[in-house]
Amino acid sequence: MLSMSHQGNARKHEVLCLRAHSLNFKDNKEDLMKLSRFVHTIPVDKDMVALYHSLNIKVIFVSRELINQIEGLNKLDAYSDKLYSAGMVVKSEDEDKNLLDKTIKSLMSLPSPVSVMYLLLTDACNLACDYCFIENQIPEEQSRIFMSTETAKKSIDFFAEAIKRHPDYFEKKKTIIFYGGEPLMNKKVFMEAIKYIAHLKEKGSLPKSLSINMVSNGLFFTSELADFIREKKVNVSISIDGEKIATNLHRRDFYGEPIFDRVMKKIKLLKSKDIPVGISCTINEETIKNQKSTIEFLINEIGVKGLGFNILARGHSIKLREDYETRAAEFIINAYKIFREKGIYEDRIMRKINSFSKQKIHPYDCAAGGGRQLVVAPDGQVGICHGYIGSRKHFVGTVFDNELIVEDTPTYKEWKKRSPITMEKCQSCVALGTCGGGCPCDAEISKGSIWELDERFCVHAKMTIDWIIRDLWLCIKAKAQKPVLV
Repeated sequence: MLSMSHQGNARKHEVLCLRAHSLNFKDNKEDLMKLSRFVHTIPVDKDMVALYHSLNIKVIFVSRELINQIEGLNKLDAYSDKLYSAGMVVKSEDEDKNLLDKTIKSLMSLPSPVSVMYLLLTDACNLACDYCFIENQIPEEQSRIFMSTETAKKSIDFFAEAIKRHPDYFEKKKTIIFYGGEPLMNKKVFMEAIKYIAHLKEKGSLPKSLSINMVSNGLFFTSELADFIREKKVNVSISIDGEKIATNLHRRDFYGEPIFDRVMKKIKLLKSKDIPVGISCTINEETIKNQKSTIEFLINEIGVKGLGFNILARGHSIKLREDYETRAAEFIINAYKIFREKGIYEDRIMRKINSFSKQKIHPYDCAAGGGRQLVVAPDGQVGICHGYIGSRKHFVGTVFDNELIVEDTPTYKEWKKRSPITMEKCQSCVALGTCGGGCPCDAEISKGSIWELDERFCVHAKMTIDWIIRDLWLCIKAKAQKPVLV
């Protein structure tokens, strides 16, 4: 038996490497075993296979010859008992059912304290990106709105009250994200809101550890604003899709003019002020086509330390190849292989790696899942997901309603239940425990219900867990020279 600690995590993944002669099954037909319904076999070498349990997130490496001997035999040997204790084999289907029921019950019994607020200072934007999932959902005839200082402060108060309802979680991670549209089109209110957050932190109404983030296209940054952001410790994420050709492909201003050079000028301004710049990078066909130079650009030109990749949804006017989702998933994996050697954090893949390495289910892939997110529109309406800012579907009230408890609304209760663990069509998937379910909003837009699959993320989740397990095997071989076989 060989144990190894997954890189960057203290918790150990116990890894068994078994060959057929390791097991001593006796001929007792009273207690026949079979593979759990949650076990998936993943070839990792010419003569070795991973048994991966998608619900308890355990993995055992066995020889190919052993696979055919497992089912229909009884467990009486010490090492074969390891298969049973790891859940890889079961005596009856009831054991799998009981495990699933217990997992769902545990998930649903957990409190869902609000931990994230998206504050949409405006739904207007100075760009016309053709893939934007915010602007493309807003009817053309609908007037754009700019949040007032009063509404911004009331929204922050509303968030503070939501946090107070769960005092045991008060000091847990909390985040306010300034979003749009383009939030800096409402610069005055942005600055007033930042000052008000600092005031509430001093009063103890907001936790001192609360993070302030903003997602921006960067074009409104000035030297003075950069100084303000650095002083107030605002985390900045700028949208850029790689090199010039990739960024200018879909990100242009209202006059159709490319923006790459202007964005890079603003990134250099922020870096000159010692402000770390996070990147939100949407993967398009040019990003993938030039992946080597894209990754080098992010590392060498941007100097990125943290970023998040976004996978395009189908349905816009953008033409995507039939295999786009597969190639996008490969791009993220290939980028991560390089990033991990340089200490660069890519959020999307790390959610799954953290789940695997901690052997902890990743039930939701965003804070809206689980009902842990507030989204406040520029007029003060409150919803669970900013993807519905145009239709206002799944919006439940307003920040001016002092009686509103979002957790008690049918919308929030439903979104808490929406997880791969509770969705029957997900329960046979290899990525069940590490996926998070993708984006409920995109599932509804493309398929008509939040309970449908976000299929672009199905591809990403399956390919990622497959790669993680194969990569773990390579790490074992490299560390042990020859795999330890027991």
